[in-house]
Amino acid sequence: MSDQYARVSAQPDDTKKWRGIGMLVTFGAFVIVAIGVLTTPFYQNPLPSELFKYEVTNPEAVCNDGSPSIVYVRKTHTKKWLIYVEGGILYCWDKATCDTRRAQHPELMSSDDAPDSLDPTGLMSSDCALNPDWCDANIGYIYYCSSDYFTGTVKDSDAGVHFQGWEILQSAVSDLLTIHGMDAADTVLYTGKGGGGVAALITVDRIVEQIRDGLKDRLHADVRSFTDSGWVSAREPYSPRECDGTDDATTCNIAGGSREG
Repeated sequence: MSDQYARVSAQPDDTKKWRGIGMLVTFGAFVIVAIGVLTTPFYQNPLPSELFKYEVTNPEAVCNDGSPSIVYVRKTHTKKWLIYVEGGILYCWDKATCDTRRAQHPELMSSDDAPDSLDPTGLMSSDCALNPDWCDANIGYIYYCSSDYFTGTVKDSDAGVHFQGWEILQSAVSDLLTIHGMDAADTVLYTGKGGGGVAALITVDRIVEQIRDGLKDRLHADVRSFTDSGWVSAREPYSPRECDGTDDATTCNIAGGSREG
């Protein structure tokens, strides 16, 4: 009887023991999971891929046809920013070349049909297996609709269009700094490809200065630029053609066309 009583009396202690072991196991599992989350590379967590459309707030910053200029923005958890100047089929500079451009590529002169979002690749891809250095960057993508390498400052030109590219570029960068949070950046890369690369090359000094002036930590932030295919060569094309305004600007000597523009 006493043995049976002893065995029965021991059961609560056994229960406490197993409960304690269970708590330790649960806590250990929690610690393992927490360590796993903390040590998992950030690129295994989903990053936003889409860039969303915003109208540039300066009403003077308009496309060739007077429609509002556009900047596409993607926000992430980092203080890294990439400003991408969109390229296009070069430029136009007078009524004949701009009429041809409008007939062939109306999307390069207006934002009316600009998509609501973009899902870019390459340097702007959010796939860190393909783009490990910049996949987590915030992005400002400046839409090209001014046909002037983002350098124009003319409204109601003789060509019958506005050339307000410089106004667009400055205003878009200002919006990124004051509205979209780029002022908190510690790293900024200013770049573009093709016509956008030419624009980045031409404007780099003034835009980088504008960016630095707008940053909270301007003394320590790393602001750089590079251009992708942003060169205009004076070499004659295979079929030389003067830029006399009778043809699409892309069919004539590109260096001569740039000088005309």
